Parts: sequence; structure tokens; C-alpha cells
Amino acid sequence: MQRFSACWTMWKSLCVSVCFGVVAWEADGWADPLGVKRQAVYRGQAATKEQIYGTVSILGPNKSDPNAASGCTGTLIAARVVLTAAHCFVDDSSGTPVVFAKADQVRVFAGQLDTSNLAAEDGLKVVKIVTHPDYLRSTIQKNNLGLGQENDLALVITEQDITQVDIIPVLSKEKFATALTADIKLIVTGYGKIGPEATATDGVLYIAETPFRESLDFEFWAGGDQVPDTCPGDSGGPVYLRVDGQLSLVGVTARGIDDGSSADCGKGGIYTKPAAYIEWLKTASEGAYAGEASTTPPKGGCGCEGVASTSASSWWGVFLLFGLWCFRRRVRWA
Repeated sequence: MQRFSACWTMWKSLCVSVCFGVVAWEADGWADPLGVKRQAVYRGQAATKEQIYGTVSILGPNKSDPNAASGCTGTLIAARVVLTAAHCFVDDSSGTPVVFAKADQVRVFAGQLDTSNLAAEDGLKVVKIVTHPDYLRSTIQKNNLGLGQENDLALVITEQDITQVDIIPVLSKEKFATALTADIKLIVTGYGKIGPEATATDGVLYIAETPFRESLDFEFWAGGDQVPDTCPGDSGGPVYLRVDGQLSLVGVTARGIDDGSSADCGKGGIYTKPAAYIEWLKTASEGAYAGEASTTPPKGGCGCEGVASTSASSWWGVFLLFGLWCFRRRVRWA
């Protein structure tokens, strides 16, 4: 009886440790493969090499000062095709969108965590920039947050294959509709400003998780007050989500929500849905982007799913082995 009592006490302790330990592990926030907690693009920390995924930095001319440079972010969706935002290359200050950037003025930097000290010759040459022909020409009325259809997309075609980062598949419309549920955590990342107080883009890659809020046909809203957000310089950058074990591109950073404030960031962001533009991506890239099936799964992972599930399985294995050991000892029940 004493042996049973000892076994039962240890059994209960192990059960409590497993149940509460696994819950705490899964609720404690997302982690990189080394288990280090990450925070925000704004209100956060710099990314690691494993978290570059398909993210690249784009450097081009400044639309207000031709002698200055301006930075954006993009995502590799095919070997030489980077998806970004049209407003990185279009001047709409006159009311009529005009492309001001030429391909030979733009460079792409891939596989870099910090681009602040890189020179133009360190980047990959660009042979073509294709902005969406209907950027800012939509007649769809925006809602109270500014969600509508700006068609804020552009493709940057490089002279040579980009091998320093992963090619990321664009999530299909069908999967977007089922995978993006209220408050699901999305991964946002970019080389831009790290807060509304910053006076210039940082040039360092930051990464975070922020909650999905609301979606219309062509754009969605993510983030909000007091949660991670994207900032200027992150424009054109990716919003990632792991679906069926594969990291996919679900959004392209466009602009901040229309909440009446003057802040560049910190209140939530509006993101273009590339899933709504699959056919345009194929046509504009002249077949270089062939759709979801043409891409290869990225090597990296944020660790938010695999670490927790593997650990839980290991604990339950210990739990089962301990039970078998107790009964192999022929414990008496009375």
C-alpha cells in the first residue's frame, strides 16, 4: 500500500507538471528555434538569420529628393521576382500616379540582417519594375478604417537569381478564407523604422507577431493599439502565416489605418492581399511566377508550432512510461 501511495503521489505531481507546463509553454509567446522570445517590429527586437525567410531590402531613389535614397521591403516569390508595394516607386502627390523610379536606380539586398552600411554596388541589379496598372485608380469606397482597394503592389525583377533567401508561396484565396480567423497571430517583418518617433528607417530587419483583425476582398487590417505594428520602410514587406506546416505569404505592407491620428505607425496596419492578385502576378512576371505549386517550402521556421508540439509529445511519453513502471512493480491496490 505504501508503494502504491508513493507511486500515486508521484503520478499526480507528474500529471500537474505536464498539464500546466505544456499550457504555459504554448501560451508564453512565440519563440525562435533556440527558444528565445521575440517581440515586435515596433516595440520589439531584431530578427535572426533563421527569420529572414524570403524577406529582402529594396533601395531606390527618394520621390521628394532625387539625390537621396529611400528604402522599402519585399518578398521573394520566384527566383528573380520580388513582390513589394507600388507606392515605393510611384509619386501620387499631384493626384495622378507617376512612376518616378527607374530599374537601374534600384537595388535588392538579400540575406542581410542590417543594410544600414551597405553600398549600392553590394545589391542585386534590377532589370524591370512592374507596378499595378490600377494603383490608386479603384472606385471602391473605403470603410471607416481605410480598407478598400488601392492595388498597392509592384514586382521587382532582378538580373540574376536570388539564392540568399527562400522563395515564399503566396497563399491561395481558398486557404486565406479558412486560415485567417479573428485574432490569429501573423508574422510581420521589415527593414523600416522601429517606432513612430524615429526620424529615419533603421535598415535592420525586425520581426514580430501581430493579430489579424478584419478582411475585405483586396485588403486586410492587422495589429492595433498597443500591439506590434509595421512602420515606414517596412512598406512592401511580407505578412507571413504558417498554413499546413508551410510558411506562406498572406499580405504586403501598404499603409497605416485611417484613425485620424498623425502617427506613422503604432495603431494598426493595412495590408494588400496577394491572394486576390494571383493572375496579375503571373502576367506581370511574364510567367516567372507560376503560382503556389511552383515554389519550394522555406527552410526556416519561427518555432511557434514545432517546439510546443514536440515538447508536449515528449512529456506525454514520460507520463506513459512512468505509469507502466508503476504497474510492472506489481503495486497492490489494497
